[in-house]
Amino acid sequence: MNKNRLTFLRFGIYVSYLMIAAVFIIRISSFPSDYRNHELSSVENIENEISSIVLADPNDIAAYKDLVANNNIDLVILNGDTPVFTSVPFTTIADFNRSTNPKSVLMSSSGTLTSSGIDYQILLKVHQIPDDAYFKPFLLNQLYLLVGAVALLMVGIFIMFNTFVPSLQRIRESVNRLKHYQFDALPSEGDVILEDLHQIGSQLTDNFDAVSQKYTELEVELKVSEQRLQNSMTVARTFIHDLKTPIHYAIMKNEIALDDISDNPEAIHVLTKNILHDQSLMNRINDVLKLLATDYDAIVENREVFNLSAVTDSILQYFSKEFRLKRINMELDYDSEVLINASVVTFQLLIHNLISNLLQYAITDSTVSITLYEEDGYVTMCYRNESSPENILRMQQSEQIFNVIGNNDNRYSSGNGLFLIKDLTRMLDGTYSLDVHEAKVSTIISFPQGISI
Repeated sequence: MNKNRLTFLRFGIYVSYLMIAAVFIIRISSFPSDYRNHELSSVENIENEISSIVLADPNDIAAYKDLVANNNIDLVILNGDTPVFTSVPFTTIADFNRSTNPKSVLMSSSGTLTSSGIDYQILLKVHQIPDDAYFKPFLLNQLYLLVGAVALLMVGIFIMFNTFVPSLQRIRESVNRLKHYQFDALPSEGDVILEDLHQIGSQLTDNFDAVSQKYTELEVELKVSEQRLQNSMTVARTFIHDLKTPIHYAIMKNEIALDDISDNPEAIHVLTKNILHDQSLMNRINDVLKLLATDYDAIVENREVFNLSAVTDSILQYFSKEFRLKRINMELDYDSEVLINASVVTFQLLIHNLISNLLQYAITDSTVSITLYEEDGYVTMCYRNESSPENILRMQQSEQIFNVIGNNDNRYSSGNGLFLIKDLTRMLDGTYSLDVHEAKVSTIISFPQGISI
């Protein structure tokens, strides 16, 4: 199915669904007036039938009986004071008017018709019109509309499934080809993402050709890694940015639902909690996108005063489950407010790696500690854990960039170890030290506070 035809089909489904919804709502809203018109029309038809019988043959008792049998009415035909036809016991007009509960009568009327020179007085009471005559067709039509709407939804879901699933499979295949540097095998058509990936592959191919002519073998290797990182960052930004749409939609749906609920405290609490969680997740995604999209030196220079204790607490929450699974006790020693003037994003990355190291290298069933304190215009962070000799050696090796740690051994961090922590500390104008005493390992980092207390 080509793109134009698919777009036209989607548009047709959207318009048809909106039209069905509009008709459904309009019929619901106009139901009271339509039903009233139905009642008035029924009364008018009864009056016309009575007039036709009286004018044709005022003594046609069988016609009167058929009329009464087919309609919920009380009818009296009088020739002077003499009853010609009565559907109920009749004595006087006053008794007739009082014979039924007024609330059960839809309409009551009296009048005179002249037939063959004789005046006939007509007394009529129309009781409530049976609902079946109007409700059944109305409900049946509404049911047809609902069935049509559900059918359109099913067709829409089927089209979405058959459109997106193959597209995602093609994207996955393209990403795998990128991972294995099969740039010539990337499809150039299909959708926007595939076209972007093909463009990236073409650019990488051109760049590799230029690199192979210009640089040495070692420099070519370095350039390949750089281009691969740029490609990964481009794909990562695309996918991370796409995560914002369903989260924003969930926030909007929860806010709409919250506006519609006023008498259910439990539901209000759950919706409010969902909104706060989604907003927190959106903020984290925005931080990641900011980190991916901006020059890192510019991020470090973007300083602001923030609470280091609160940032540490928020990042610890993401590791709480892993600490429980590894049966590690946590000791926290810092005030509820430790202020510092620095780059929030860079500190978040630094603290994340520090906690990752604690979790990665700590012995199961041990205790780790985090200490923050202010002294002489500096803020000091101390992360302590108990580790095995093998892990202590690996930690010391990870301080050097060329000591690459295998990804299989790093469940909670990137594998860059203490080198990344040292580099981030340097960029934040801080000092770093690693203190090992028997099985106890302490990572101590100090930063200028940058504010006047």
